[in-house]
Amino acid sequence: MHEILVKTSKGSSVRAIVKRKIEEFSEEKYSQAQKQEVKNDGELSNIDLLRFEIDALITENRLNNALSKIGHVTANDKEKAKELLNLYRKDVMDQLIENGNEDMWTSLTANERDVLTEEITHSSKRIIIEYLKQNK
Repeated sequence: MHEILVKTSKGSSVRAIVKRKIEEFSEEKYSQAQKQEVKNDGELSNIDLLRFEIDALITENRLNNALSKIGHVTANDKEKAKELLNLYRKDVMDQLIENGNEDMWTSLTANERDVLTEEITHSSKRIIIEYLKQNK
C-alpha cells in the first residue's frame, strides 16, 4: 500500500484516497447502457426473446413511475385507470425499443407483433389490477 499526498491550493498536503475496483465488479461488466449480445442458436425465436425482454419490463417500479405522472388511481375511476394502462403500456413498448430490440421487433410478422402487444396489454392489466386491489 502506498500513501499519496496531494497539495492543496493553500499549500498544505492531504492524504488522497484512491479506490481501485477489481475486475469482477467493474462498471463495464454491469453496464446496462449497452445491449448484451444474445447468441441465438436456433432454439429461441425472436418472439420468444422479446417475451423475455417484456417480462423484465413489467415491474412495480415502472408502475410507480407511471403513477407519479398521473397521481393516485382507484378502481372506481375508470378513465384514470385507462389512462394509467395506456401510459404504462406505452412506457413498456418505448423501453423495449430503446433497449435495442427494434430490429427484432420489426422482423416479426404483423400477427406476431399483435400477439406481443396483446401480451403486453394483458401483463399491464394484471399488474395494475393488483395495484388497485391493494390501494383502494
